[in-house]
Amino acid sequence: MYIWFRMYYMMAKAWWQNKRHGYANIFDTTECTTHTYWNDVDFNFHVNNGRINTIADLGRMHYFVRTGLLRYALKNGVRPMVGDITAKYRREINAFQKITIQTRLVGWEGKWAFMEHRIVRNGRVVANVVIRGVFTGRNGPIPPETLLEHFAPDAHDHAQIPDWVLDWHHSMDGMSQQLRAEESLS
Repeated sequence: MYIWFRMYYMMAKAWWQNKRHGYANIFDTTECTTHTYWNDVDFNFHVNNGRINTIADLGRMHYFVRTGLLRYALKNGVRPMVGDITAKYRREINAFQKITIQTRLVGWEGKWAFMEHRIVRNGRVVANVVIRGVFTGRNGPIPPETLLEHFAPDAHDHAQIPDWVLDWHHSMDGMSQQLRAEESLS
């Protein structure tokens, strides 16, 4: 079951933060706090791998509201879409624990934007989720530079992507090419 109530609550909190403090810069790391609940855990009584990705969704939507990206997207018929996702689990997260989701834009290349979600408990990163996403409009993918022109005219100063992100990005491209090749054989 998706966590709709938590999502709406997180978005309302972000909206309220915008009212009090203004929008966050697109290059800022946003933070939101939540708790894990009984429906987040599996038979081992820790948050399962699928739920970690859903918790990252909370952080991503909070980021989109805090930076104004969601407002821009709704106004201009643009939709953010996750293309690929990977997660690194460092420590267990059990039910009823308080966690903070730190979300940031890592960089962009071609049509792809890369975001990182650090799940933090007691000051320690317990999971790290990275996504490769694209913004789509009526005519297909929108280059991140188009959005960045609106939000950050100095975006070229922030384009340094870590090597491990680029390595992952290229491996995802390789997987896509392999799948396309397999489909053409059918």
